[in-house]
Amino acid sequence: MKNCEITKNRRVGAVDRATLCGALTICALLTEGNSAAHASETDKLSATIRRTEFGVPHVTASNWRNLGFGLGYANAEDRVCDMAEVYVTARAERSFYWGAEGGNLESDLYRQRLIDSGVPMTLVSLGSSGRTSAMRSRSVRSTNTASTSARSK
Repeated sequence: MKNCEITKNRRVGAVDRATLCGALTICALLTEGNSAAHASETDKLSATIRRTEFGVPHVTASNWRNLGFGLGYANAEDRVCDMAEVYVTARAERSFYWGAEGGNLESDLYRQRLIDSGVPMTLVSLGSSGRTSAMRSRSVRSTNTASTSARSK
């Protein structure tokens, strides 16, 4: 697993790094606990992950479900820093961990406004079929608007 520096901003100390790592651990445990309830009804997930001398994972498993588990596990091992960055970005906390420079403040302001609008929770509550139809209707409206404005020129 590669080493990464969670905090580039020197004003943020080890306590904040520990908080972020703790939050990621809690998320992992909650996810594991949720899938454990489903796993009790069926077989336990297992896969064999062997890495080459260059660190490339080779996953073998007895079925597709276990293969997916092994692939996810190998990706999590390799990409924990990327997952932490996505988590921090989604919560609009980039400036807190990495400072306001480099576009972090703008990213936080945009994402916080999106969070405050309630749109993400609305999309989650619609489910996948509702999201698809909502996106299609918006795409059709924007296409019609663009073609109408192009005709008027």
